[in-house]
Amino acid sequence: MNHENDHSTGNQENGHPLLYVMGKPVENPVIIDHSPECLTLEKLVAVARGDDEGRLARVVVAEESLRRTEQSAALIEEAVIRAQRDFTSLPPDKRHLLLIYGVNTGLGINRDKPVETFADCCKLSENILLSHATGVGPPLPSEVVRATMLLRLRTFAQGLSGVRPVLLTLLAEMLNRKVHPWVPSQGSVGSSGDLCSLSHLSLVLVGRGKACFATDYPFGVEHTFAIDPPDRGKPMPGHEALRAAGLEPLPPPDVPNGSIAEGIRLGPKEGLALTNGATVATAICALATHDAGTLLGSSNLAGAMTLQAVSGITRAFEPRVHEARRHEGQKEVAEQIMSFVANPDASGLDNRAAMMFQTQDDYSLRAMPQVHGAALSAIRHTAGVIEAEMNAVTDNPLVFFESRGAKGEFYDERVGRQVSVWPVCSAANFHGEPVGLVADYLKLALSELANISERRVQLLLDANRNRGLPANLSGGKTGLDSGFMIFQYTAASLVSENKVLCHPASCDSIPTSSDAEDHVAMATTAARHLRMVLENVANVLAIEFICATQALELRTTRRGLLQAIIRSSGDKAPGSDLVNDTGDSSVSLPCRAAMRHVAPISPFVTDDGDFAGVPPHLRIGRVQQLILAGVLLRAATAKGGTGS
Repeated sequence: MNHENDHSTGNQENGHPLLYVMGKPVENPVIIDHSPECLTLEKLVAVARGDDEGRLARVVVAEESLRRTEQSAALIEEAVIRAQRDFTSLPPDKRHLLLIYGVNTGLGINRDKPVETFADCCKLSENILLSHATGVGPPLPSEVVRATMLLRLRTFAQGLSGVRPVLLTLLAEMLNRKVHPWVPSQGSVGSSGDLCSLSHLSLVLVGRGKACFATDYPFGVEHTFAIDPPDRGKPMPGHEALRAAGLEPLPPPDVPNGSIAEGIRLGPKEGLALTNGATVATAICALATHDAGTLLGSSNLAGAMTLQAVSGITRAFEPRVHEARRHEGQKEVAEQIMSFVANPDASGLDNRAAMMFQTQDDYSLRAMPQVHGAALSAIRHTAGVIEAEMNAVTDNPLVFFESRGAKGEFYDERVGRQVSVWPVCSAANFHGEPVGLVADYLKLALSELANISERRVQLLLDANRNRGLPANLSGGKTGLDSGFMIFQYTAASLVSENKVLCHPASCDSIPTSSDAEDHVAMATTAARHLRMVLENVANVLAIEFICATQALELRTTRRGLLQAIIRSSGDKAPGSDLVNDTGDSSVSLPCRAAMRHVAPISPFVTDDGDFAGVPPHLRIGRVQQLILAGVLLRAATAKGGTGS
């Protein structure tokens, strides 16, 4: 979809201005409510990172959802007051009916130990944050923190968490005013929720912890995946960051017939609600799943450029071939690659190979639909799981205030007896297993895109296989200049590193809390490794784009120079007699559109001295950012390439 004109005309839907995320419209503001499919990947990206032009979506919580949370919180307050009043007067075998896990009991192995007063239940909430903030490692990127905040907000808006509405409005305003908690990236086992990470995030809501007031966020695509991006801002105490943005920490809860310790700002259950759910893992996976779609399309585009650069054979992409295998992803990839190479003047495809008596290409070209198509299927499966998790209630326990009986008594009809005075269920929706499994699946699928891309890079550099291009795509003298040789070394290193990162984290489990939590998902480790794999894949694709651009320039505008190089070196490469055939007359419009973005960042290299102007590492890094931002893919689709 070409939406460039839509931005300039200020399109609106239902009276709301539209943002665009990879061409898909997103209403601004994003309304958070309790509808079943409130959030999409595109909405999350618009809030966490911004749209295609770097514009952040604002967040508004629906009034009806605030009313639901108020009812849910009122039930929790009533439950705590009644337990404080009646607990000791009940027979010992009935007292458990008044207890709600994590509300007026301890946590984990302390789950059967009552917390007797309303004030202590509030203190328990705050103690959870203080004691669970044990994270280590570098801080999470701003976009991951923002996505995490949005997902907690979405959970609370469904009214099953027992938190006050003011907690939701503060989270929304922190997003809108760019207050980003400082959250260490390591320390979660991905079950019982991302307890450690979410504690660091939630401390800011009560004026503790650290946060950044990032007024200039987002800074732009070049910093999205930077190790130390300037958009993070300077960490400061939580209360200072809030006040810099014109906000205040949460107000203390109203305590009936008593008072709470000074500084306590959380009500009963709120500490547990804030830290439940594999939310950090889901946030990382959601962003990665969106980016994976961009990488898939970019892989098809890079492969199409390489196919043209080596005058590849298009017969392997005919629709009837892929209809015969019946995999939708495979068929769509073949279609998109052909749309990227389609050009009435690009007769060099097939012709050069035919003149060299070659009937088929190497697997790295010929099997792109099969390999890329399998990755597309994995991306779609992952997207389905992650979008479901984004819209899920991952809290524990769940407060089903609408199912409350006439007497406030909760019966389990299956066993025919009262199990609690309150319609509150302790379960395990916080467990990160669904997220961990698809994170491991997706990183494996993405790693294959890098594996096959690295092979195409080597094909471009190999004078014995690239159908007439110079060795290492060098325009210099043989022996004196290395050309693009070491680019492939970097690609090989990244591909090898991915093999280590692709070890499945979700197959591990180390019990916690004295074996009370005896199976954990390690979902956050899987998600963190997924993000690392994704960055590596983008770098490998950047190398292919750079090499393919150099090769296509050699094929077209540099034909005369290439012929001179071959004559002067005395090294007659296979097919070098075909260098000046008419097949070099043009490059397809979609690939040419991508080259227009790559060439200024990675100018043509005549000899190694040209790398002094723009060093190789800067070329790779800058093209990687264009890939992740979808700039190259959008440019190609705007010129006739199909979307995926």
